[in-house]
Amino acid sequence: MTRRSRPIDTVFVRRRPSRARAGIFAAYESARTGRKVGLPFATTAVRPIDLWKPAS
Repeated sequence: MTRRSRPIDTVFVRRRPSRARAGIFAAYESARTGRKVGLPFATTAVRPIDLWKPAS
């Protein structure tokens, strides 16, 4: 068993935006709005779920 230096979530968030990550974020935004979202998708959200269900 190996030890990770930081949590997986931190690594995911700090990487440069990729096409796959932009697609995931766009899918959550589309689920929230009910409309198509174009790519590349730019956002300030940290996690995809923040786009779907924003904090109250």
